[in-house]
Amino acid sequence: MMDGALSAFLADRTPGITDSTRWMEHAFPLQISCYCAAILPPLAFITSVRCVLLRNGAVLVQEDRTTTHILPGGRREQAEAPGTTLRREVLEETGWEIEVPRLLGFMHYHDPNPAPAGHAWPHPDFIQAVYTARAAVLIPGARLDDGYELSSVFLPVTEAMRLSLSARERFFLAAALA
Repeated sequence: MMDGALSAFLADRTPGITDSTRWMEHAFPLQISCYCAAILPPLAFITSVRCVLLRNGAVLVQEDRTTTHILPGGRREQAEAPGTTLRREVLEETGWEIEVPRLLGFMHYHDPNPAPAGHAWPHPDFIQAVYTARAAVLIPGARLDDGYELSSVFLPVTEAMRLSLSARERFFLAAALA
């Protein structure tokens, strides 16, 4: 059952797209609703942030161990502001410092699977905030090499659109370019 504060926040909003994805060994796929929004949902539900990173008419494309994607980002630390998480995660994953980010919206995830034992994050509903920002400065050595993200490269948007991006990525790329 969805928390009352999140339910109230979402009540007058209509998702731009809905999608689903499988994570780990979950029996059922997570349901995802993507929203354009100028304000963040309640902070207690924001578990991570993502960013469409732009530079000179190009978008950053990352390859990781399983896929190619355009939404670098990651987990929000306890009590960390989403903007702080964004700057930290983009730097760690890409090596780029960013200019002033702009909120594009968020992805609302609903997990129909039981919460794992010891699960410390909101369940069954959680949020990934999605921003866009311009890449400002590449900091050599700032990218963490954890073996997950394999490469990052800026591609012209037209070239990136030819990749097999998810509907979610295409939705937020279009919002970033608008």
